[in-house]
Amino acid sequence: MNMAIFRGDGRVCAHRSSRSRIHGMLTSRIAGRRYRRSMLVSSTHFSCPSCGHPLLPSPSFDHSLACANGHVISKAREGHVHLLRPMRQKPHELLESEAIIRAQRAFFEMGGFATQASALAEEVSRALSRCPEREGCDTNILAAGCGEGFYLRKVGEHLAATGRAAAGLWGTDTEKLAVRYAAGRQPGANFAVASPHKLPFADGSFDVVLVAFAHAPWDSICRVLRPGSAVINARAGPDHLRQLSERVRGGLKAERAGPDHHPAALAENYMRVRTEEVFCGKQATQLLEMTPFIRLGACRDELRREVAAGAQLPCTVDLIISTHRVWLGTGGETM
Repeated sequence: MNMAIFRGDGRVCAHRSSRSRIHGMLTSRIAGRRYRRSMLVSSTHFSCPSCGHPLLPSPSFDHSLACANGHVISKAREGHVHLLRPMRQKPHELLESEAIIRAQRAFFEMGGFATQASALAEEVSRALSRCPEREGCDTNILAAGCGEGFYLRKVGEHLAATGRAAAGLWGTDTEKLAVRYAAGRQPGANFAVASPHKLPFADGSFDVVLVAFAHAPWDSICRVLRPGSAVINARAGPDHLRQLSERVRGGLKAERAGPDHHPAALAENYMRVRTEEVFCGKQATQLLEMTPFIRLGACRDELRREVAAGAQLPCTVDLIISTHRVWLGTGGETM
């Protein structure tokens, strides 16, 4: 029996002489798509910023990555790569952002926000344990907007201590200095200077994407997630650094934005980690330097003088962690 297949506009797109050939053609197409999907989730690599092909260790150039089209990306001395086009930044803005990154690094090295970081690492481990098992696929975790790598390091340490080490830890950020610090402190992970709006990975590459005190578009995150994977968002709670915020704002309590709405995801877990802490000495100084609303506030110099004179900074550290399980809308689910 002859049969014609019509497109949505009514035009004939194919003729076949038998039902079996039609069935074979459709089966082949579906199988091919499944094959491509399995290729997407079986291993994770950075994607070439020029053509999108996977970047693999170059056989011709030492300490470099190359794609099938011959594009070569050199690794920095710390082991990370630059996959973001150079952006023009005013000198004073660059100095300001680098000062904040250095202060963050020093603050975290002195044990800042340790309770919150431990809780976040435990939640990543829990969410990872509930991801669907995929035969022949590596387990990979991405920190989008990783900063200087503090939270990803805590995740790696917790997974290693509990015997559940991930096959791949990955981090991206737009700040070059932050990525350089992160790569230098965690040589076993993979870092890149890249935009959160176009994450440099193939569809369906990750089991968990962590976004801690950063911004990343929901569509971009979903594209790199495997079906049944998790997005973990960590953000400042309503009382985070409340005492400093009220002082900067003249006693007025700051209004914080509510949680993002993720219609494609099922909210699996929600937790709030709130502690009362006292910072002093160098740690208090670094806290002031790393907090943007203080650096831009009118009482910045006054706070600096008080801390230099030995004053203590009582602060509420408030972190909200929400986990969203994503089944639909991911890159790995696209047919």
